[in-house]
Amino acid sequence: MTVVAIDCPLCQGRSATPIWREGDHSIVRCAACKLMQAHPLAELPLAYDEDYYRDGHHVENPLRRELFTERFNTVIGQAPSGGTILDIGCGTGDFLRVCHDHGWDTVGVDVSPFAAQITRERTGGEAHHGRIQELDLGDERFDVVHMHHMFEHVADPLDVLRHVYKLMKPQGRLVIEVPNERNLINIVQKLHGRQMLPSDKPPTHLLFFEEGTLLRTVRTAGFEIDSIDQMDLTTEARRQIYRYFDGKGNIISRTVEALYSAGMPSKMKLGVFLLLQGRRPARSGA
Repeated sequence: MTVVAIDCPLCQGRSATPIWREGDHSIVRCAACKLMQAHPLAELPLAYDEDYYRDGHHVENPLRRELFTERFNTVIGQAPSGGTILDIGCGTGDFLRVCHDHGWDTVGVDVSPFAAQITRERTGGEAHHGRIQELDLGDERFDVVHMHHMFEHVADPLDVLRHVYKLMKPQGRLVIEVPNERNLINIVQKLHGRQMLPSDKPPTHLLFFEEGTLLRTVRTAGFEIDSIDQMDLTTEARRQIYRYFDGKGNIISRTVEALYSAGMPSKMKLGVFLLLQGRRPARSGA
């Protein structure tokens, strides 16, 4: 069995086995904690510029409004309004605009200066350009921190989460959605002796989570877990959005759409995404 040397960002393990390769890019699984990661593991400057956000679906697409209204109702809607929410990887502010319309104070962070600008215009709230670890947003400020398909793009997940921990109020809520690499599609791939179909290829995605490794990552950073659920393309809005990625070569999205087109029962669970909800613990003695 081939073994490669790594420096695992979760457990500091030093060895891993390759599980996927294409050209110069590969994915390896840490021998100690089983976290799957790009090899080599390094954040590269990606082109999240105006053309990226205007291409296809990111700006002024009503389907995104529907998707994030569904997200708000699922994970935020039961909480009292009037709090402050931070969206890391906010894009052009679709989710924060829904939150703003429901009475929340909003703050966004994105690596794209164009996206941060559009978010400010759409919400009237704060939106910052940069990496969350490099920004001073104030300690114990936020009631909710939300990360929607952002966490798989970072090379140092514990550094991100420990910074987030400081930003959150005690008992503040953490919401993370990432692709689930142990989905039904990849279970079938493994049964047939085929390599995994990653949610996206390195260097776009750097970390590839299963339920166990996502739970371990969040707990290691000090958070309590409320729930973790497998999610699917359960609404037409979500399916339409992911059709966009068909043209971008996203293997999982193409496979999912093919299954739906072939008449896959709507209740059949593929488990394409993981939705984790947790919280910063209360202060001792509180």
